[in-house]
Amino acid sequence: MYPVFQPDDYVVICRRLFTPYQTGDIVVVQHPSLGLIIKRIVSIDPQQQISLAGENPASTSSQAIGLINKKQLVGRVIWRIAARRAKH
Repeated sequence: MYPVFQPDDYVVICRRLFTPYQTGDIVVVQHPSLGLIIKRIVSIDPQQQISLAGENPASTSSQAIGLINKKQLVGRVIWRIAARRAKH
């Protein structure tokens, strides 16, 4: 999710949602072949299949990720904690 998140940043997620997932939400997903990934929701179809994308053009493509279902969503990212950066 670079440049939104930098290497070694931490994210806080909300597993219990008070509002439904929406297009534009940044989510953590348990993907069957990619493991835990952080992506943005691009669309949710009427059958509740979710399409995801990264912020960086070099990230794993939406086609490679494929459609996911809500059971694969771990939670919505609600906060970013920036890693300490070395001062030059």
